[in-house]
Amino acid sequence: MGFEIIVFLVIVAAVVAFIVISTNNARKNKDGSSSNKAGSSEAIVDEGGHEKLERTIFSRDTEKERLAADAYDTSNPEYLYINDMGVNVYARSFYIEQLPLNVIFATTFRGVFQYRDLIASVPIVPLDIGKATEAINKNIKKDEAEIIDAQKRIDTSRVAEMQKTLQTHLKWLEDLRSGQEAFFEMAFLFTLTADSLDNLNFKTKEFVALARKTGIELCSCFGWQDLAYQANAPYNTMASEKQSGSLFNRLPIKWHIMDEGAAATIYNHTNSHFSHNSGIMAGHNIDTGEIINVDFYSPTHHGYSIAVEGMPGSGKSLMCKVYVARLAPFGYRFACIDTDRSNGRGEYSGVCDAVGGVNYELRSNSPNRLNIFEIDEQLEYDRALQRYYRALRIADKATEIYYIIQYIIQYRKTPPDALTANSIEQIVKACVMGVYHDRGIEDGEADTLYADDTGFVDGVVGSGRKRKELPTMSDAFLWILRAQRKNKEPLDAVAYHILKGVFADLVDELYYDEETLERATREDYDNQEFSGRSIIRVRGTRGYFDGQSTIAISKDIPFVNIDISDLPDKDKVLGQQVAMSFLEEHFIKKNSIGNIKRGNESFNRLVVICDEAHRMFDVYESRKFLSDQVRTARKNNVSMWIITQNYSDYHKYGETKDILDDVAMHFMFKQAPAARELISSQTVLTNAAVSRVLKLGEDSNDPNDKSHKGEVCMIDGDNVVFMKVDYLRETEAVFAETDVSVLRSMA
Repeated sequence: MGFEIIVFLVIVAAVVAFIVISTNNARKNKDGSSSNKAGSSEAIVDEGGHEKLERTIFSRDTEKERLAADAYDTSNPEYLYINDMGVNVYARSFYIEQLPLNVIFATTFRGVFQYRDLIASVPIVPLDIGKATEAINKNIKKDEAEIIDAQKRIDTSRVAEMQKTLQTHLKWLEDLRSGQEAFFEMAFLFTLTADSLDNLNFKTKEFVALARKTGIELCSCFGWQDLAYQANAPYNTMASEKQSGSLFNRLPIKWHIMDEGAAATIYNHTNSHFSHNSGIMAGHNIDTGEIINVDFYSPTHHGYSIAVEGMPGSGKSLMCKVYVARLAPFGYRFACIDTDRSNGRGEYSGVCDAVGGVNYELRSNSPNRLNIFEIDEQLEYDRALQRYYRALRIADKATEIYYIIQYIIQYRKTPPDALTANSIEQIVKACVMGVYHDRGIEDGEADTLYADDTGFVDGVVGSGRKRKELPTMSDAFLWILRAQRKNKEPLDAVAYHILKGVFADLVDELYYDEETLERATREDYDNQEFSGRSIIRVRGTRGYFDGQSTIAISKDIPFVNIDISDLPDKDKVLGQQVAMSFLEEHFIKKNSIGNIKRGNESFNRLVVICDEAHRMFDVYESRKFLSDQVRTARKNNVSMWIITQNYSDYHKYGETKDILDDVAMHFMFKQAPAARELISSQTVLTNAAVSRVLKLGEDSNDPNDKSHKGEVCMIDGDNVVFMKVDYLRETEAVFAETDVSVLRSMA
């Protein structure tokens, strides 16, 4: 029995030995090297005799191995090439060689810190009195040497510049010795990245030019791009001294001495808070909860127009209507081209009623009319004579009307060829000039717009002037017929035929004698069988553009809403153009330069709301028309609110890009993901801010939650703030809210 036990123990010992040997062999590398060499795990035995396994950063299958790039190329001294899993990255690093004499908080460094695809590092080393004194004295000696050298070269401008710098350094030394100032030694390292060398070179030029605008001169880390890239990696470390052994100590980078105030300017607090000093309450800061004021006529603006972009349902119209209600009590006057319906009316009809405005609905069988030939005089300034004079621009009106007619022609099944299109332009402009001439109204002569008015009223004889009736589309149609009959040019025959059909569809109701081409009456038409005359009746589908305009603009009316929401979709763009032309004559141009003086009580704050403006982007003539109107509004200090669905819509055409040049502020609601790259490259938004714009109005936990509606990114120059537009539930929701379910819940 004892022998059996001994045999059993021997077998167990053999098995254990075999397991140990197998385990040790498994710890060896595939090439047979021992496991305790660098690059593998190392077995360690603790005090209890238990073996534990530790990994080094060089162990296989570690996070370092997973995250490290596949290849680096450091052979080019101008940039660093990196490849990882087939993706190419080109990187170029810079440091600041020269700073401006005075740096400004959140302004001097904003451009370089917020540039896209950028890594930035700013090592800061506090200087004690001894080191600070030594460093400042070196700068003083350098300043004195440069002054002497500039004096020898008789470079007076350089002498004056260096003397200012010397005085600054002497002041630093005095403040340091008195204990009133602290100093820091600081360096700035930037790394740009791009997916191609061409893009990297483009970003380099843009980045250097952007820095130079604020007096910053950058220098490339030529010859040591690899070392600069390593030093600029996000190691998330702090060094107590400049000579702490960090990679920055090995770089030939320039360090700058900055006092406490200058050092504080690098902190980029530009996105957390922004508000105008005056204006209306526009909403609250999403991040801080602070109230944000907006002044559309802020003296900091180069113009007063704004662009509002956002996907349907994001809160664009809600914001505009709330702002109208809040601005109206402060003397703002509004005119709106209303294109969408809400609860059976134009979307802006409710707020128009709320502020005491007047709604004009334009549709079939409506008594309201918008005359395409609407025109009025304007006040212009002669700089040579330094005086104002009255002007009447019929030639400009002819171009506008041509754009309107050309928009209709573009939707024909067979658009005209180039020669015919040229004929159409010449004929339309001649027609416009002709029908005004027939009324005795001449280009450039404002007095011809009026007729003498002498009458006998209540026993009193009075005299004066009254405004003449303007030409109408019926007049233009007859002019085309007469010109067509006289035409002897074969190339113009097709153009006249096209225009005859287009103009006829814009006529409300017209009767004319086929032989004489003179106007006739309904009675003439009914009795032609007995009279022997051939009377033609013309009745178009767009008669609301024929006849004298019934819409009135007055300084006493705070809001004029031209409601075209009931028109067919294709006619809405036509309606937008005709309505805009009307507002140009009676609203925009009336705010002429002669009435605008900042700080003067006569300063008028006028706003034109152009809703769904992207509908006008499809045809060149309508785009050009809108672009010209925005430019005219800026010239006359009128704020246009241009509302579209996507920011990218502006960048499809040159004419709509021009609109952005006249825009002072953007209110950017949620945008489509496809617009990410465009927004990043064309605005001041950082990549993180762009990502945030793409998710505005969303609740990641509940896609159906509408509590985030009204979230918007406001861009005013270089200032960016994310805010939510709030409205008063009891007083503003009635006209601001368009969601029927929300309105019912508030009832």
